[in-house]
Amino acid sequence: MSDNPALDVTPSEMPRQPRATLERVTTTEALVRALTRQILDGAISGGDHLREVDLADEMGVSRQSLRTALIELVHMGLLRREAHRGVWVPRLTRGDIEDLYDIRTVIESAAIRRLTKHPERWHEVEDAIDALARLDSAAGWGAIVEADFAVHRALVATARSPRLSHAHEMLCAETRLSLVRAQHFWTAEYLAAEHRDLFQVIASGDEDAADQRLHEHLRIGLDQILADLSAS
Repeated sequence: MSDNPALDVTPSEMPRQPRATLERVTTTEALVRALTRQILDGAISGGDHLREVDLADEMGVSRQSLRTALIELVHMGLLRREAHRGVWVPRLTRGDIEDLYDIRTVIESAAIRRLTKHPERWHEVEDAIDALARLDSAAGWGAIVEADFAVHRALVATARSPRLSHAHEMLCAETRLSLVRAQHFWTAEYLAAEHRDLFQVIASGDEDAADQRLHEHLRIGLDQILADLSAS
């Protein structure tokens, strides 16, 4: 017994602390995440073939689990598969990248024009930018790319158009592949600052100014990626 009766509680009387909840994922889901990060980090490069037997042994999983994960990555656009050629990471050409950015600009432009009219939704984009800003280089480039795209997904989601979101998602995987090169000249800090600047224009409520700033934002990224591609 202590001198302070308030401290004399039995374990059963002590307030229960909330338990941390762990996200449960299947082996396939874990494989998809791990391989996505390796592809976006550049550890698995464009043109590299993935051999099921070797990769299953390396990752300590069954070939069936790995095969299911590879099928999912093919569906996402991060891998390609052809009969008698196996599975590999696509190597995007200059034309591929320009085409992706042209279509992406159309989709995001439509979304951003709607967003300027709905200030009650602005926090959705701002929250995604805050999450990006919390990352540093130790997080790995794959994590930074995912956070960058979370900002753009949030932007498109505010349009409340399932068709726009679906069309945007179809481009995301291939566009993320183009950003593998950007790890040489972008940081999470730079990306967060660039997105905050874009958000400030959105928050002004000026539809045309926000659309113009979006075009500049995407064009800066495209030009830097293409310049790096030309130099390699």
